[in-house]
Amino acid sequence: MSLPQSSLQPESVLKSIDRGVTGFLNEAQDTVRRQYAEVEETVRRSPAASLATAVAVGYFLHRLPLRAIINANLRIVSALAPPALFLFGAAKVYEMVKEESEAARLRKEYGFNTPPPTAPPYVD
Repeated sequence: MSLPQSSLQPESVLKSIDRGVTGFLNEAQDTVRRQYAEVEETVRRSPAASLATAVAVGYFLHRLPLRAIINANLRIVSALAPPALFLFGAAKVYEMVKEESEAARLRKEYGFNTPPPTAPPYVD
């Protein structure tokens, strides 16, 4: 069984990833704002209970080995970030080259053989 050819195109994959990440980030932002408003309302209704909860949470967080947990997570992220950033950069370079080659093809097809204008050199 093979996938449709259009679903295998790098451009469509990049666009779908971009849409998915953007949608996820927008949804996460809305959720955080909504929950922040709920917590703010709860604190306004009962400040004493909120203060007691904050003290209890602070005590338990103090007892947890957070430094070890954070260090482990940072090691994992630092190990995975370079390949992920490389792949993202390679995908963006591919996208840029693809757009440029399409623009060159269209310029040639419609008779615009002059290269696109370049920015003037920077003068200090």
